[in-house]
Amino acid sequence: MKRTLLHALSIVALSAASTFAKAPQVLSKTTKGNPALKAIDVISFAPQGVLLIGDGQGSQVVAVRTGDLAPAKPLAKAIPAIDAKLAGVIGAKANGIEILDLAVNPASGKAYFAIRKQDDKSHLILTVDGKGKIAEFSLDKVE
Repeated sequence: MKRTLLHALSIVALSAASTFAKAPQVLSKTTKGNPALKAIDVISFAPQGVLLIGDGQGSQVVAVRTGDLAPAKPLAKAIPAIDAKLAGVIGAKANGIEILDLAVNPASGKAYFAIRKQDDKSHLILTVDGKGKIAEFSLDKVE
C-alpha cells in the first residue's frame, strides 16, 4: 500500500515538474521582413505572443513575433465608438473601415484588430493597449 502511494506521488511530482519546465520556442527558424500578405482575413494568437495571420487570398498562414510579452493592465472600461477611433488613426471615417477580426494577446492583454480600409481595400492590423492607446502594428520588418 505504501509502495503504491509513493509510486503515485512520484508520478504526480514528475508531472508537476514537467509542467513548470520552460516551454520550447514556438518559432525556431524565422525570416525577417515583410510577409507580403495579399489579405488579412483572420488573426489569432499562439503561445509567447506569436500572432497568426490567415491570408485567404495568398493561401497562407503567417506566424509573426509581436514582441508583446509584458503583462499590462486591461482596459478599465469599454471604448465607445471603437470603429470611429480605429478609423481615425488611419485617416478614415468610421464607415470607411471594416473590422474583420479581433484577437487578444494572452501574454499582454493587448487587443489586435484586423482592419480593411474600404477606399483602397488595403489590410492592416491595429492594436489597443490597456490605456486605450491605438497604434498600427507594422508588418514591414517582422520576424
